Amino acid sequence: MQKLFKWFGIAILSVSAGQLHAEESYGKPEDPVVTYTPSFDCAKDGTPSEKLICKDEVLSKLDSTLTKVYKSAYRAYPENEKKDLVSEQKVWIKHRDGCTSSSVAISCMTRAYESRISQLQIAGGLVEVPEAVYYKCDGKKENTLTVYFYNTTQMPTVVLNLPLKQEMAYSSMSGSGAKYTSEDIEFWEHHGEATLKHNGRTLKCKEFTNR
Repeated sequence: MQKLFKWFGIAILSVSAGQLHAEESYGKPEDPVVTYTPSFDCAKDGTPSEKLICKDEVLSKLDSTLTKVYKSAYRAYPENEKKDLVSEQKVWIKHRDGCTSSSVAISCMTRAYESRISQLQIAGGLVEVPEAVYYKCDGKKENTLTVYFYNTTQMPTVVLNLPLKQEMAYSSMSGSGAKYTSEDIEFWEHHGEATLKHNGRTLKCKEFTNR
């Protein structure tokens, strides 16, 4: 499948720092009582994050899915970029583990997993690249925004071609239209009109045909 780009900053993978061996398969649980299968053994005394995952079926399934997607993405990456992917995973783990101190730890971790899976599916070329959608922002042709709407990833995701780099944002709750957010991006779209908030700026955009 076509690969849109190489990698996108920090998102989050699903194993503890002590267990991370990105080049190898993750261990599988041996506890017969557990009906869902995270990537580590729930019978062992794990980290707070692992304990939370083992207690929640949705998180356990997401952890298992992430492990499979990561391995596929790792195989697809060029050899000279695999080390970067592994380093990115380790940083992700720290962010994921930070969810345990949140008052909404499960929802925090769920979104972390879903966004990470989506990121790897796109960066690893595991899903088809959709057709680009073009927007003219603030009425200026030079302010052209190219957007890719991914609806076959773990969660709906957009990739935005900004002037100096690509950014990714993930589906969020919205009263109307479709809203996507990340750490420093907010993108809202409804019937061909869009609003982009980035780096303290707000751009009003309208879809156009780039032919």
